[in-house]
Amino acid sequence: RLALVDSVERAITQRTKLLLISHVSAWSGEVLPVKEVTAVARRHGVAVLVDAAQSVGILDVNFNDMGVDFLGTSLHKWLAAPIGTGALIMRPEHIGKVWPLHPPSWDTTEHPMDLYEWMGTFDAAAYNSIGYALDFQSRLGFARKQARLKYLGSYWRDKLARMDRIQILTPDVPDRSFGVAAFAIEGMPSEKVAKHLRDKGGIIVQNKAGRHSPFQNAIRVSPGVYATTRELDRFVTAVKGVVNSGLGA
Repeated sequence: RLALVDSVERAITQRTKLLLISHVSAWSGEVLPVKEVTAVARRHGVAVLVDAAQSVGILDVNFNDMGVDFLGTSLHKWLAAPIGTGALIMRPEHIGKVWPLHPPSWDTTEHPMDLYEWMGTFDAAAYNSIGYALDFQSRLGFARKQARLKYLGSYWRDKLARMDRIQILTPDVPDRSFGVAAFAIEGMPSEKVAKHLRDKGGIIVQNKAGRHSPFQNAIRVSPGVYATTRELDRFVTAVKGVVNSGLGA
C-alpha cells in the first residue's frame, strides 16, 4: 500500500489537475488505498476521482470519509440493479466546473446536480428499479455479504495456493481483499485457461491479462454471494486438471 502511495506522489507534477484511482482493482480484486492516495493528492492541490464500480454494494463506501472530490459507480454489479444504471457524487464546489457532454435544456438553479442527469430518452424501468435493488441488498446486509464473499474467496484460494505452478496474485490481507481474487498458472496463458474452463467445464472466469493490465498472466475469480462450495469444488477440480494434464485434457 505504501509503495503505491509513494508511486502516486512521485508521479504528480505541477501540471497534474486530476487523479483517477479505482477503489477496487478490476484486474485482481485488490482493495486500493484510496484514502491515503487522496491525502497525498490534496497536499499537492490535485482533485481526486474514485472509480467505485467494483466496491459499491459490498464494501463500506463513504464519500466524505474518503475525502475524494468525485465518485462514480455502476450499480449493476454488487447492488444487482439493472445494467445501465449508475451514480455520480461530487463535492458541491465542483458543480458547474465540469460540463457534461449533453447538458439539460432546463434550469438547474434549484437542483444543481440536474446538470449531470441524462438528457433525452432513458430506460425508465431500469432507473425505477434501483430503489428495489437497494432495498433487497439492505435486507441481505452488507456485513453478511462481505462475510460470505470472504469465506468463498478463502475456500478456493486455500485449495489452489498449495499447488505447484499456481500463484495467487491478490494479497490475502483483510483490508486489501474481500473475496474476489486473481491467480495465474505458470506456463499457461490465462486467455487459453479461461477459454478452456468455459468451453469444457461451463465455468466462467475472466482473463485479466492484456494491454492495460498490470499482469502478463492473470485469471480473476468472482464468486457471487449465492455461489456454493460445491460449485467452487468443481472449479478447483477443473483447475487442478489443467495444471496436471494441460489444456488438451
